Parts: sequence; C-alpha cells; structure tokens
Amino acid sequence: MTDIPQIIHAARLHRDAGRLHFAEPIYVRLVAAAPDDADFAEEAADVALRRGNFPLAIAQYRRAIEIDPSRSEARRDLARALFNDGRVSECIEILEGLISEMPDDPALKLQMGQALSAAGRLDEAISVLDGIADNSTLAAPLLAAGRFGEAWPRLAAELPAELPGIPRWQGDSIGRVAVLCDISAEMTILFARFLPGVAERGATPVVLAVPQLHPILRMLPGGLELVAPGGQAREMSAQVNLSDLPALFDVATPDTVPPPPRIEPEPSLVAVWRNRLAKEDDPRPVVGVDWSVPGCTHHQLRALMSVEGLRFVNLCPVPPTDTLSGLAESFRDTMRDPAELAAMVAALDLVVSVDTLTAHLAGALGKPLWVLAETGGSWCWAGDETSIWYPTARIVRRAPGEPWKEVAGTVAGALRRHFQLGDA
Repeated sequence: MTDIPQIIHAARLHRDAGRLHFAEPIYVRLVAAAPDDADFAEEAADVALRRGNFPLAIAQYRRAIEIDPSRSEARRDLARALFNDGRVSECIEILEGLISEMPDDPALKLQMGQALSAAGRLDEAISVLDGIADNSTLAAPLLAAGRFGEAWPRLAAELPAELPGIPRWQGDSIGRVAVLCDISAEMTILFARFLPGVAERGATPVVLAVPQLHPILRMLPGGLELVAPGGQAREMSAQVNLSDLPALFDVATPDTVPPPPRIEPEPSLVAVWRNRLAKEDDPRPVVGVDWSVPGCTHHQLRALMSVEGLRFVNLCPVPPTDTLSGLAESFRDTMRDPAELAAMVAALDLVVSVDTLTAHLAGALGKPLWVLAETGGSWCWAGDETSIWYPTARIVRRAPGEPWKEVAGTVAGALRRHFQLGDA
C-alpha cells in the first residue's frame, strides 16, 4: 500500500520551500493514490498553476470541484488557469456562475472585466470594470475601444506630478515645461508624437527620463533637452507627464491621433548595419523577427523561418533564448542600446514582432511591420488589421489558445504573398 502520509509530507515540503518542479510530480502521485480527496487535487492544481502548467492545473481543479462543488476558491482559480491557457470563453462561463452567486464581489468582477477584454468584448468589460477597477485597468479597454476622451484622465490620475512646488502645465505658453517620462520605453515611443505639441503652444519641453530612455529620445527631431531624474536643469515654469499630453491636446477620438514620432537613427549607424546585413551572393530580402514571448519555441517557428527566398534576423532581446536558435542570424548580443537596434531595424526590409520595443521602433521608423498581437492584448494594437498609432503596421491577431505554430504558418503564407515568392 502506498504510504500517503509520506507522499503528503514530501509534496508539501517541496511546495513550501518553493521547489515547485519537485512538488508537482509528487502531487500527481498523491492524487493518483487518493483520487477522492478534493484537498489533494486542489493543492496539486495550485502548484501546477504557479508553475505555469495550465492544462494540469485545469484538470486538477476540475477534479477537486467534481468531488466538492462548494469549492468557490477552486472555481476562481480554475477560471484563472483557463484564462492563462487561452481558453477565455470557458473562463467567462465559470466567472458568470460565480458572479451570479456572489454579485457584490469586486475581485470576481475585476477578473471578469479582464476576461471580457481578452475576448474583445470591450463595452461589456468597461461596464463591469467601471466603479471597481483602478484607473489604469479601466483605461486599457477604454483606449482599445477608441474612447480616448474617457481614458486619458484615468491615466493622468495614475501618474501624479512629482516635482514639488511646480504647478501642472495647462497647455499655455509659460516658458520651460518639465515633461516627466515615467513610462516604459515602448510607451515613450508611442507618446513621443505629442512632444512637438508642447513647443507649438509656445512652451519649451525639457524631458525628464531615466538614462536608459535617452538613446531613444535623442533620435527624435528637434534636439530635445534631456535630464535624468534628480539631474541639474534650469528653473521650470510647469510640469506635466508625457502621458497627460493627449488629454491636454484634446485627442478624444482615433481620427485626432497625430502621426508617429519621426525617429531618426544616426545615418552612419544605419550604413554600418546595411553593410553588415548585405551579402553580395545573397540578394534575398531580410526580415527581422522578435518573437520573445513565453511558451514559444523554435520548433513552433519552423514554418515561418523555412520560407524560401527570405533571410531572417533574430531581433529577440538579450539574454538570448533558444526561440530562434539555428533559424535566424543573430546580432543582438553586439548591440549597445536602442539607438543601435533602431539603426539595424532601419536596414531591414520588413519586421515581424510581438508587442515589444522592436515593434514600436519599427512603427516609428515607418518600416513595414507585422505585429503578432494577442486578442485582448495591449490597447495600442486593438482594432482590425491596421493600427491608428503606426500606419505601416499590419496586425496579425492570435486567437485565445491558438498555438504559436499555427500563427507562424499564417505569417509564413503572408510573407510568401507579400514578397511574391509563390506557394510553399
């Protein structure tokens, strides 16, 4: 007879020590040894969920709920596992049942709002989240739905001004204005299109940003004055967050969005990369690929990287992964900063990327860009096959739960048509 107490002790010992890769197979043995114990099944599911083994977590949560249907926490976690596994419609079905039993639970409504957003049901998501979500959480579906006038104030509320004693800029001609750049590199590129509007209104923008963002900001035209937080700068008349500018400039609908910032890499760097990528005996177009997403391996990308008639370059960030190993030339380990990445992208014929810095740089450079976007992913890739933020971008949307191998096959076929290479 199996010694269940010893298995329980070993499983929980590894779990509590954070050794989940050891705990998971022991819990599988435990559930097999005690198939009617709901506690063991739920514990096994919890470990699998923490490890990212969503199919196993789903199976074990379902087992625990079948044994004991009153386990509301297991049902919540089952919905979470289904969501993370891309099975959004099943997640929503579970949440609907829970909300019917606990209609005043804000955590359930927040979970439902995120699931509805992922399903592309944006108006329903906004209705559920309104009043219970923080400003940034509600701003995302509002932006994806193009309801900018409602979204921008919520972003502003999440990023209060941080220079004491300096008033917030109201869009007037007031002298030197500190523009606080407290957002990601990707969003810095997207929102940089609004910086010229500061000067157009008679003020002088002085951008306060961490040094890591300076190489990107230096590529913008106009010679912006850049200061690191805490650095020395002449007296400021006002301050504003970079993400506050669209609200100040009345960007309320998609048709009022200005064109992307004109990023201008150093011409000598672009020339260097054109020479590095050029091969006298190989005139094939060069396609850069950044597919740095969890759960995607080079085996799933083989259909894309095997397109005859094209050369592929790995744009995945350092540290290198095996995602594109052996399928594309790699230069990223030699790059010093985003300015060099921008120069390399400028030398390519086309870029295929998930939602990364690479995608935003390519869009701001005006390069042909194919963005591999998740349904319900970032609001800047919402909509149909085009982007209001980057006119040269084409959106290739991955359905919830769709294997990356199938997405790669779709992109491979589109590349053949784009470059007129014929069928495989």
